[in-house]
This record gives sequence, C-alpha cells and structure tokens, in this order.
Amino acid sequence: MISAALERDALPTARWRWGWSVALGSFAAGNVIRAIVAHAMGTTDAPAGWVAAAGSGAGLLNMLLVAPPAQYGAERFRAARARAELTRLEQLREGERLLRAAARNQDFTVSAASHALRIGVPIVMGMALEWGYGLHTAAILNVAGGIVIGQFTVRTSPTAAIDAWERYTRRWPDAHGGPIARWSLPLESITVALRPGGVIVGATF
Repeated sequence: MISAALERDALPTARWRWGWSVALGSFAAGNVIRAIVAHAMGTTDAPAGWVAAAGSGAGLLNMLLVAPPAQYGAERFRAARARAELTRLEQLREGERLLRAAARNQDFTVSAASHALRIGVPIVMGMALEWGYGLHTAAILNVAGGIVIGQFTVRTSPTAAIDAWERYTRRWPDAHGGPIARWSLPLESITVALRPGGVIVGATF
C-alpha cells in the first residue's frame, strides 16, 4: 500500500513542480525584460517590472530549492527496501515516514496558511508599488495577477498522499507518527474585483 501510494504521487508531483517552475521562470524573465525596456524608454513602468519579477523569482526559487517529499518518496523507499541491513520493520517504518512527510507537505500546500501567504505577498507588493512609486494601475494588476497565480498553484497541487495516509492510519493505528495534524481550512472560493480606488479581495471558507 505504501509503495503504491508513493509511486502514484511521484509523477504528478514532479509535473506540478517543474510545470510551475517553468511558468514562474517565464513570468520572472518577462518582467525583467519589461523593466529593462521601460528603463531604456524612460517610462515609469520599470519599478512594476522589477517588483513583479521579484515575486515570480521568489516563487521560482521556492519551487527549485524545496522539493516536495512526494516527488522522490517512491525512489527513496525503493532504496530503503534494497538495503539488506535493514529489517522488514525498519523498511516499513521508513516507508511510513516518507508517506507521512508527503501527506504533511501536501496538506500545508492546500491549507488556509498557504492560501493566506499567496494572497498576502501580492498585496504587500502592490502596496509597495502604490505607496513607494505611485503606480496605481500597476499595483492593482500586480495584486490581482499575483493572487490568481497563487491560487492556481494551490488548486493544481497533488493531494493523493493526504488521502493515502489517512486510509493507512485508519487501517494501522500504530503507524509511525500517527495521523497528520491538519492545517487545512478549505477555501471554497475567492473573488478579486478591480475598483477605481483599488482592488477588493473576497474569500469564502
């Protein structure tokens, strides 16, 4: 059961990670070009490009540096099972540890805290553009675009390990680590509305 669950999650997690890495890298590169062109032409849009590039670049670095446990869980479990010095119980415990780590990571990714982070960061960036540079339209677009991209990132995140670990712990209550402490506060919907005076963000939990 553990092996199948880890194998099932490895490819979708890799696709999610590298797909968003390419997307965020493209956004960052596009905004750097935008900032350079704006600077060369002497327009006021350069700060908006640099701020947007910084946000996308930060997301890209997070994707590249923090590998989701589910991406390599199956590979590491196969390596553990191939180690002759480990007993069957030790191999089982390692598999449980890997599956639980994948479930905890996925649970945080779709949690209310993760949603809040992906809403809060674009708002802070928009405030910087508004108050630091007086770029009202760019601030609104940055907030709206950042929130939409962040929510798509969360909504497309694989979650199979969460269900797999919950099923496993129901069957084997003495599993290593026990049930995960849930972060999630499901976000039912989010609305971003542009107004002449700014942007309105509404969420339903």
